[in-house]
Amino acid sequence: MNLEFIPDGSPDCPLIILSWSVPEKAEQLRQELRRLASSSETTAALHSLPFIAPVEGCELLAHVSEEDVGARLLENSDNRFTWSLTPQSWQDVVDLLHPMTLPSSSGYQWLDETGEIEILISTRRSW
Repeated sequence: MNLEFIPDGSPDCPLIILSWSVPEKAEQLRQELRRLASSSETTAALHSLPFIAPVEGCELLAHVSEEDVGARLLENSDNRFTWSLTPQSWQDVVDLLHPMTLPSSSGYQWLDETGEIEILISTRRSW
C-alpha cells in the first residue's frame, strides 16, 4: 500500500492518499486502526508498518486525541503529518474501511475530511 501526499492539482487537495492493489492491504490497515479505536494503543506510525510504502518519504503518525483534529502537516516539514481523532472517530474510519477489504472492492473512500488535509483510500492511483 502506498502512502502519498498530494499538495495540489485538484479541488480536493491537499490530501493524503493510501492506494493499493489487493484488499488484504486495506484489511491490515483496518486492523491497525482498530487498535486506536479501542484505545489499546494511542499512537501508530502508519508509514513504518511493513505493508505501507511511503512515497517520497511521506510519514503519517496516527493517534488518539480528545477531539477530532484530522490530518495536519508538522511544522518545518513538507511531508510529515499527524492524524488525530477520538476513539469513536477512529471506529468510524475502521467502518469506512470495511467495504475496501472485500475481494470485489474497487474505487475509493474518503476516510477523514475534518483536518487541513483530507485522507483518501483508493484501490488504485491512476493520475
